[in-house]
Amino acid sequence: MDVLLINSTSDQEEANGPSEYGADPISDDVISLVYLALSISAHGFVSLIGFVMNLCNIVVLAKLGFPNANSIGVFALSITDFLVTVLQLAMCICYFLDEMSSVEETSLRVIGNFELGWIRYACFFISGWITALLSLERCCCVVMPFTVKILFTKSRIKVAVVIFYASYTVFILPFYIVQKLNWQTFRYVDTQNVTQVRYFLVFEYTEEFILLQTFIISIGVVALFFLCQIILVICTVVMIYALRESSKSRYSILRHDVSKTPTFSLSAKERRLILVTLGLAVISTACNLPRFADHVMRYLMPGMASGMYANLSGLLWAVSDVSGTINCSCSFCVYWTLNHNFRRCFFQMISKFVNRTK
Repeated sequence: MDVLLINSTSDQEEANGPSEYGADPISDDVISLVYLALSISAHGFVSLIGFVMNLCNIVVLAKLGFPNANSIGVFALSITDFLVTVLQLAMCICYFLDEMSSVEETSLRVIGNFELGWIRYACFFISGWITALLSLERCCCVVMPFTVKILFTKSRIKVAVVIFYASYTVFILPFYIVQKLNWQTFRYVDTQNVTQVRYFLVFEYTEEFILLQTFIISIGVVALFFLCQIILVICTVVMIYALRESSKSRYSILRHDVSKTPTFSLSAKERRLILVTLGLAVISTACNLPRFADHVMRYLMPGMASGMYANLSGLLWAVSDVSGTINCSCSFCVYWTLNHNFRRCFFQMISKFVNRTK
């Protein structure tokens, strides 16, 4: 099985062929190597590690309980990251099996791209918004310490998470309605001079799909996601400033210099929670830089959004997807490093498991 991307608005011109915009700068050989090395091998490995780590997050956080709104948000983030890594791992398995059975009629790669892919991207963007929500809650804890528990209650965090999921479900449903996947045949003569028939599953870039993609990317991806990142950056700056001022405050108190004590004075627990959220925010921002570059390239290179430069687009998506999965796989390291309760609970679980297996 092979997959073709057909632009039905340009007389069935192949997406990666020469066009009025120029030839694709990435050759077919290069994109094939990138597909095998990055999209299947590296991405599959990262997804597997993320699957295990997020599963550990869910179990440990559930054991620790939900004493406050922040714990609810962190648990929701772990579940969402778990969905991202599970879906991405399933996509990589589809890609791998499709490569292994390339001589047979199969649609596994298409299932990975166009059936699992939309859900995976929705969960990824939801993960970004939950991270922004957690960062905002920690900022309010610093700026408005006496009202933060009124503003961010457990029920409101739950409602916010449901709204995130509902909103991005609305965004991806039209793709499943509009996209067109059709089987086409291709006849050729093999080395033994026998006519063979090969089936291609064709994805058509129709007018409806291009308009929908432009609208969804403009609103659901670019505008909302950039807004999410702006919130993250602002909250990151505030949290860093609060931690810095808190350190000055602790130092001034130790020196008995009350006159120079700054405004912010955080307890050890507050500092730990801010450090955890700050770590999640910094990792999210850093891992999303390739995705920002991808969106910039789509605006700078006319035709890419309508199916031109398919190889270049595939390369940009591959790099941004891997970095996005890394983002959804690193939270375990943050919790492990900065939360001693998380480490203690994890060690207790491992000890119980080892004792049972003896």
